[in-house]
Amino acid sequence: MKKFALIAALMTMTSATWAHDMWVATPIFQIPEGKAAPVSLRVGHADEEDVWNAPWERIHSFRSYGPTGVEDQQATLAVPAPAKAPNATVSLRGVGTHIVALESYHSTSTLAAVKFNAYLDTEGLDTAKKARAAAGTSDRPGVELYSRRAKMLVQVGDTPTDNILRPIGQTLEIVPIRNPYARGSDAALPVQVLFQGRPLAGAQVRVLPLGVKEGPVQKIRTDINGRANFEVPNRGDWLVMVVHARAMADHPTAQFDTIFASLTFGFGK
Repeated sequence: MKKFALIAALMTMTSATWAHDMWVATPIFQIPEGKAAPVSLRVGHADEEDVWNAPWERIHSFRSYGPTGVEDQQATLAVPAPAKAPNATVSLRGVGTHIVALESYHSTSTLAAVKFNAYLDTEGLDTAKKARAAAGTSDRPGVELYSRRAKMLVQVGDTPTDNILRPIGQTLEIVPIRNPYARGSDAALPVQVLFQGRPLAGAQVRVLPLGVKEGPVQKIRTDINGRANFEVPNRGDWLVMVVHARAMADHPTAQFDTIFASLTFGFGK
């Protein structure tokens, strides 16, 4: 009976874990100059996604970062989105590569011990797992404060620009070391993960295709410089994700402060 209970718990854990994953998407990641980009906030898994209907109280910021500067896009955002409509239609000024970024405030998540421990394994949160073991709480429910940092790369016109290779200041951030729209036939995609502006070593970074049923998932740990190198072809749409959890000693209920970061870009079919 214990075996079947464990299997059932792991099955239900999957959807609970996926519900943490969130990203910003658009039907067309490469657009001509002067055309606005429809933007949707998505949650779930790359091939089993849904609209993230967050309340306004959860949105910290929604901005675009282009070759000529930063624009506040908060006024374009509708949460929840109207039926079958995007959350926003964003105008991106100037030819080049733009970042559309969203940050959320904290929310609280509680999972039963089996689900939470399996979630830590799935996300590669080894430090959090060791912290629970050291504290003797591995058999207790896992409580975390979690927030989200999402970035999307949109190419406007035909000329890629290097502004996206610089961090925008997110607490947990995935920064491409090469512009994916400027690689030619080269499939190399090196990225750097920063936490509070510094390289984050040992973080598990996942890269997977958007909208592909049971698509391949690449998992690589960042090196001492917070870097990970992937091979991503110049076709299809892609999602890069990383999670970082810090133990909390002074919170009355939550054990961890967890941040989910994502980076999306695409080339179409």
